[in-house]
Amino acid sequence: MTFKAQPSRFAVSIAPTNRARCKRCRQTISKGALRVVESAFVRPGRRTVRCVHRTSACVGRLLALVGGADRVALGKGVTREMVRAELWAEH
Repeated sequence: MTFKAQPSRFAVSIAPTNRARCKRCRQTISKGALRVVESAFVRPGRRTVRCVHRTSACVGRLLALVGGADRVALGKGVTREMVRAELWAEH
């Protein structure tokens, strides 16, 4: 049985709790902070979620993959203005 791998999906969301850890630096992401969430394909019917701080390396990767702030999926409570002001201010 073969299957076709699917691309990762990226979104910007507000951390609902302070339990998630950044997959790059391993520090907790504080509640209410903006974070970049990657939903990666594992196998059919299964995805894994990785959260990272809004670091310049992560934002650069996100920009390269999706092409701009207008093409990023937004989580509940996140506006395009928040994304442009906070995430892309470094670039």
